Amino acid sequence: MRAIGVDLAWGQNGRTGVCALDGDRVLDSATVRADAEIDGWIARWVSPSDEVVVGIDAPLVVPNRRGGRPCDAVFCAALAAREAGVYPANLGLPAFRGGVRGAALARRLGLALDPAACAASPMRAAIEVYPHSAMVSLFGLARTLKYKRKHAPAVRAAAFAELLDGLRGLAAADPPLDVKTSPRWAALAAAVAGGHGGRVEDELDAYVCAYAAVYHGRWRGRRSLVVGDVRRGYIVTPVDAAAEQALRTAAGRRGVRIG
Repeated sequence: MRAIGVDLAWGQNGRTGVCALDGDRVLDSATVRADAEIDGWIARWVSPSDEVVVGIDAPLVVPNRRGGRPCDAVFCAALAAREAGVYPANLGLPAFRGGVRGAALARRLGLALDPAACAASPMRAAIEVYPHSAMVSLFGLARTLKYKRKHAPAVRAAAFAELLDGLRGLAAADPPLDVKTSPRWAALAAAVAGGHGGRVEDELDAYVCAYAAVYHGRWRGRRSLVVGDVRRGYIVTPVDAAAEQALRTAAGRRGVRIG
């Protein structure tokens, strides 16, 4: 399966990480910013006729003008103990005043926003994913890795090292992924080893986004769930047994579709 991961900045000028996979290998990754850069980079790996799934870490379906989406509430309730709740999305936020950037990206690529398209043939779909919920289940973590800017440097350094270990460990996962095939991997590892992980965190998150998309193709409905729906918003995430139970319970209490 050809897959693209996009850790999409909510603002137009923020850093966006991108990663391209083909089967069990990474083709390349990068950090870009403007929409034209994102489109141009993806076009290197995917033509308009190729089958592809694009995992995007950013809201894709945002119909609500206030509060959060139902899927956001489910994540925040179910994964609070593992500190993997999401930031509630609504059209009143400054990031969405110009439209929903993730949905616009999918439209430019000609991709369906409905996760059901992942089971269609030919498959051309964009799905919303969330790296932190993916990591806690894929890497067997009690809590999310603390590599974001708000944490102390020593904490971030240890978390970045653990993130690299988790990504390398995907070589033994089902489906497998060998991140070391990426021509960027040595530079990413060197940045982390040199204490500069913050410069490449979006790019590393894109690896998780891409793998979450591939994982959903392999395990959808079992070890990977769609929380929510294409009408009110959804998030796709890999799950371990504990996360699956928590998400199903929280979704049931709120009347949110899950599958």
